[in-house]
Amino acid sequence: MSAKKKHVAKLPRSWPLQEQKSKNSRKFPGEKKKHRKEMIAVKRRERMLRRGVDLEKINSKLEQIVLDQVDMFAFQPMHPRDCSQVRRLAAIYRLSSGCQGSGKKRFVTVTRTQYTSMPSSSDKLRLEKLIGAGDEDADFPVNEGFNIKALDSGRARAQKVAKGSGLKKVGSSNIGES
Repeated sequence: MSAKKKHVAKLPRSWPLQEQKSKNSRKFPGEKKKHRKEMIAVKRRERMLRRGVDLEKINSKLEQIVLDQVDMFAFQPMHPRDCSQVRRLAAIYRLSSGCQGSGKKRFVTVTRTQYTSMPSSSDKLRLEKLIGAGDEDADFPVNEGFNIKALDSGRARAQKVAKGSGLKKVGSSNIGES
């Protein structure tokens, strides 16, 4: 007699152990991908901190540059990936930024523009996402909002059906009429 082993699907190690046990524990589509992306972001931030680049300190420095109306500022030399993160932060404050130097001597220069200002409410969301300050509260699902296109297409279809059947289009003026 040959006994076949039962095939058991193995989930990647990045997925939490308690979640591997039950299929019912998955709350929404895309949860696993979101978790994986969060873990990658956490590891990226840890690497940046090990290299001596703290985005929160850089953000407070950029804020100070905007408030003190400094024309130009050069940051310490950093890794090219860190340079791109600093440039993204600078873009939120509408500062012009450039990267100069090469290798270990690469650094970011930030210049004031006529549009330079403190971040708007939508920019603050981008800022939190970039820095990772809002990660502790990030329990919201990936598909949180409604699919607007799907809602619109449903309404358009109802109007076409009503038009084809000789019925009046439903509006606020004819509600309750027969």
